[in-house]
Amino acid sequence: METGYDYFEARTYDSQLGRFLQVDPLWEKYFEMNPFVGMNNNPNLIIDPTGTDWFYYKKEGEEEADWHFHKDEKKAMENKVGVDADGNDIKAIISGYSVVVLINGFTSEKLTPNGSITGDGARPAEITVLQEDGEKSNFDGYTMSSNMEKYGVIEDGDYIGKPQNHSTYGPSFVLNGGAGIKDYWGYNPYKPKQNGFLFGVYIHKSNSNTPFENYGGELNEGKSAISKGCILIAGRQWASFYNSVTKNRDQNSLSTLEMLISIRRN
Repeated sequence: METGYDYFEARTYDSQLGRFLQVDPLWEKYFEMNPFVGMNNNPNLIIDPTGTDWFYYKKEGEEEADWHFHKDEKKAMENKVGVDADGNDIKAIISGYSVVVLINGFTSEKLTPNGSITGDGARPAEITVLQEDGEKSNFDGYTMSSNMEKYGVIEDGDYIGKPQNHSTYGPSFVLNGGAGIKDYWGYNPYKPKQNGFLFGVYIHKSNSNTPFENYGGELNEGKSAISKGCILIAGRQWASFYNSVTKNRDQNSLSTLEMLISIRRN
């Protein structure tokens, strides 16, 4: 029977809630965590079976986990995640992603006085693309929507992105297939009946000109808002960003691209 839930290794996972609905079979090994929490409550990073190349783990000698590129890995690799009471290594199978978009945002993001993402007085989000060839590229973006108090913003988290045309902005990347993503503050001020979720969230370019026109979206009941929760890439950087994500892919293979989009704000 189809329940609408996803099944990660036979454990029911509600992707809208971002929570498992069954007890983790190995919960006794991690008594400090809730028994319903699995994979450090982050299944996309640990067991998603579709990615390759970029793996998130803590190397020996590192103080914190980070992303590492492995050119010849086949979708998954074993990694030490801890030590048990007897001193034996605890290992887990982790999976990788061919492309990762890391978004380091700020709740205090702001534009220049004339409305541009970049320039004097701006505080943009810092965006890094971990490319399919192992290279990294950096870009400027904006995560706090045209008006966060009016339209809301999506919460921090890890999402699956796929290429999909936006009706207004053309080639873009849709998050979680357009399904609902929880608002950062748990309430959708623009559409209260959506129970705190924002639907149809994309990464897309800002206005092609700089500065933005009508940035803030206060005209025509918000129809001019450039972002009602979408992640923006500075307009003049969009072509480079898009090419970094889709590198070496023709139109046929583009449809199979799945990338991890990881959003964190300070």
